[in-house]
Order: sequence, then structure tokens, then C-alpha cells
Amino acid sequence: MEKSLKIMKFGGSSVGTAEAIRQVAELVASEPEVARVLVVSAQQGMTDRLLQLATAPDDLPSLQHHIEAISSALKLDELPIIADLFNALQTDLATDDEGSGRLDQIAGYGERISAELIAAYLRSRGLNAVPIDARGMLRTDSRFTDARWLREPTLPLVRETLFPLLNRNMIPVVTGFIAADAEGRTTTLGRGGSDLTASILADCLDADLIEIWSDADGIMSADPRLIPTARQMHRLSYAEAVELSNFGGKILYSRTLVPAMQRHIPIVVRNTFNRENPGTRINGTGEANNFVVTQKKHVTAITISNPEMIAAVGYLAELFRIFREIQLSVDVVTVSEASVSVTLSALPADQLDTLRAALATLGDVTIRTEAAIVAIVSPLLADRQLFSTLLHELETAGIRPKMISYGNSAINLMLVVPEAQSDTAVQVLHEHLANLKTSREAA
Repeated sequence: MEKSLKIMKFGGSSVGTAEAIRQVAELVASEPEVARVLVVSAQQGMTDRLLQLATAPDDLPSLQHHIEAISSALKLDELPIIADLFNALQTDLATDDEGSGRLDQIAGYGERISAELIAAYLRSRGLNAVPIDARGMLRTDSRFTDARWLREPTLPLVRETLFPLLNRNMIPVVTGFIAADAEGRTTTLGRGGSDLTASILADCLDADLIEIWSDADGIMSADPRLIPTARQMHRLSYAEAVELSNFGGKILYSRTLVPAMQRHIPIVVRNTFNRENPGTRINGTGEANNFVVTQKKHVTAITISNPEMIAAVGYLAELFRIFREIQLSVDVVTVSEASVSVTLSALPADQLDTLRAALATLGDVTIRTEAAIVAIVSPLLADRQLFSTLLHELETAGIRPKMISYGNSAINLMLVVPEAQSDTAVQVLHEHLANLKTSREAA
């Protein structure tokens, strides 16, 4: 294939209305000299509605009417495949075999409908588009709702399916989020699954670029709703993007970045509704004065204290065995001579009680709910004096972090603070870093 190849992923807001789909078509049509593979999400809110149908299917006619209205607005009145998909969905809703990945099967209809709808509209605009169900290519384990992709069986299937289409100047429109296990059962790729699909395809096809299209101009220095003066980051390193994705950044998820990072494929985050903005480019190098302050609310902080055992061989292994058995993911870990502290997403009371009882075998357990992680990602943190300055700024604002993690990478500082103070912490830190960036750029 002589043309350069890019993977264009469109999120839920980019495919959620007839007008948004028209914008997608304009984007795709604007670069005929480039080979394109589209990856599409379900319409915004669709996956949640589908999962609600799993227990309360009465909303199905309303959902079908919504899709048919969009199809009609796009002048695609004859799309029997949409009716076929809703008939199949109705059949799946009537089954109750949870062990077979029923929820994954149901959740995946959003992407399947999007792919059919968008491919049909592109064809109506004279573009040679074809919908592709990713379950025929992407292979995963059987960890339903959060499956892990398997590169060895996936690679040949992706190439056998997509290269012949690309060589005929066709535009594959691939379902994001869904895949299949070795037995052909539908699996889903978890949080950020459609982004991950795009990254997997870029890896398998050796693409030149991944574009993530949403309703945001790119990655900002903070949430603009909290910090109106937040600035757009024009270029980030892979390492910076990974740190952001792990601690509150919602534009990309860390699993998405791994295949692209391993193959050195650039990622550009862009706005479907503001094509003039170049977005944020993620590749091997960022900018020296970059900074992003983000937060993750609804966090639980747990401290296990046991002066006699903390240095014992295997203590930490036993601690994390407990989290693995209960299937809980830890965000931040700090270790002192007498205690270990961790954070994780807020848990229901019954699950928290189970965890407390299990951890009590290792020492005294203190649990703080209603906490938040405030994270700074910036090359500026390589200046170790900045660390103490930022803590002083927080202290002046009456904020004392309960946990601190200052990574060896020197680009990430994580602070656990009371949730009620996290917005203020972000504002204080962002103001100081913005002033520092301005002074350095003026020097």
C-alpha cells in the first residue's frame, strides 16, 4: 500500500447526532490522498442505555426510534440492517446466561449500530465505506467486560481483513470496544475500549498516525470548567500522556497508549467540531514547560500499620495478593518504615468491609473515604525545589496532603487530599505553575 495510513477514531459525541455524523463525513472526505481506517464508538450514552435494557428492556422501542430518527435525518431511510440489529438485541435481552458474556454482547450493539449507520452515510456521500465487525479480527482472553487483547492471533486476522480493503481504496468502518475470545464469544475492552481498538489496529497495520476525535480541542493544562484560563498542550510525550491517563485525565486511557508507544506511532487528539485547531500531538517528546494538573475524586485511602512486619520478606506480596483476590486496582502506593498506604476508587460499604477484614490480618487498618488524588504531570518537576514550593503553596491555602508520591520519573507528583479541598488544590497548583511557565518562556 503506497498511501500513508491513519486510524481515525470517533468518540460518542462525534457520532451522537445527524449533524455530528455529517461532520465526520466532511473530515473523512477531506483527505482522499490518505488511506483511512475509521473506528467508531457507540453514540454518547448509548452503552449505559443498553446495559439498563439488560434488566429493564421496556426502553428498547424508544432507543430504536432514536436511531431511526437519526437515520431519517441523514436521508438513510432504507437501512434494514438497523432493524435486524434491534431484532437480534431483543433476542439477546431475553437470554439470561450471564456466564457467556451476556452483558458484553448487549453492550456491543452500540458500536455495531454506529458502524452500520456511519458507513451507510459515507456511501451516500460517494465514499467507498464498508462496516467491519471487530469481533471477526480482535482476539482477547475471556475476562468479560474488561478483556485483554491477544496480539498473536489478532495480528494476522486484522491484516487479512483490512489490507485487501485498503488496497482497493475502501474505507473500513470498524466497531470499537468489542472483540471476541477464542470461542467466539463477544468480549469488551473496558474503559476507553474504542480508543484501544484504534491503537491495536494501528499496531497491526503499522499505521503512520492515530487520530482521536472527540468534542475537546486537545489536552488542557486543567479542566477548563474549573480553570477557565487552562491552556491547551500542543505536544506531550508518551510518558506524560500515560501518567495523565492514570490519574484523572479522561481524554485517553493508559491501555490505549501502550501499543502506539511500543510502535512509536504518534497520536493526535482533535475536536470533530473545531477542525481548525491542530489538537494535541503525543509522541516521543513533549515540551520543556508543559504542565497539566488533574484530579481524581471519589477515592478511598487505606493505611495498614504493622511495625513488626513491614520489613518482613513477602509482606508487600501478601498485601497485594489480597487486592488481587478481591479484584481491586490500586492507584497510589506509599511505604514507610511502619506502614503502607494505598488509594483506590471508592467502594460500596459491603466491599469495603470485606477488604477491611482481609487487610486486618496484616496489621491495623485505617480507612479514609471522601479523598481525592491531585496529580501534576510536568517536566518542570525535574527541579526538586519546585516540590517544596508547591507544598508550601498548598499549606498556605490550608491544604495538607495525606499521602505524597513523587515518582522517580521526575514528571509526576501525586497528592492525596480531602475531596472537599481538591478543587482548591488544583486551582492553587495551576496558578503557580502557570506563573512559572510564563516566567520561563519570557526569560
